[in-house]
Amino acid sequence: ETKNASEVMPKAIKATLWRIVFFFLGSVFVISVFLPMNDSSITQSPFVSVLERINLPFIGMGIPYVADIMNAVIITAMFSTANSGLYGASRMIYGLSKQKMFFKVFSKLNRQGTPTYAMFFSLSFSLIGLLVQIYAKENVVEALINVISFTVIIVWVSVSISQYSFRKQYLKAGHSLEDLPYKAPFLPFLQLIGITGCIIGVIGSAMDKDQRIGMILTIVFAVVCYIGYYFTQKANENNKKDLI
Repeated sequence: ETKNASEVMPKAIKATLWRIVFFFLGSVFVISVFLPMNDSSITQSPFVSVLERINLPFIGMGIPYVADIMNAVIITAMFSTANSGLYGASRMIYGLSKQKMFFKVFSKLNRQGTPTYAMFFSLSFSLIGLLVQIYAKENVVEALINVISFTVIIVWVSVSISQYSFRKQYLKAGHSLEDLPYKAPFLPFLQLIGITGCIIGVIGSAMDKDQRIGMILTIVFAVVCYIGYYFTQKANENNKKDLI
């Protein structure tokens, strides 16, 4: 769906990196500068506390309506996150359907080229998550959040391994790195750092009894996915044999 993907995607990747550095690391640095580590507001609303302590010309100490401003920023960020998550999930389901690893109906597109069935299917899980958040017990919600976190870890480990394997096979086939529209820097060190960091996170979570159930559920979920993949691939192979 992206025009000039070979030009747009490298720019998006680089922009995402700098945004993460600026917004995440930068915000933590600002909080560390303004708030003592024993300040009680760190665990409540650190950004509001920081902005309330900034002395501005003609205004004085603190930014007016800072709590309302932060609420607006948080809500905007939530909508942005939900939008990107819905985009990624629907396209993933669409891709699985195109590869005959999921129901065929989800590979259908509307006139604008949008996989609407896959999008609404993804959106239904957001509704389920909302209902769980409202009606389920707190430990259930926490377990689901942990499952999502561990699933993300699996995804990033898979991405790192895939990227390393792709580069290795690409060069082995006689291609040149100059032919790639985007070349990941510091390979394989970044991939090894990423995998190591994910493994450390999993080990740390396994030592926490509150997160252990999420890790177990994630393993069960991954096994179910692999079993589903095995049977869909086997069914596709049988269909090909029947056609032959």
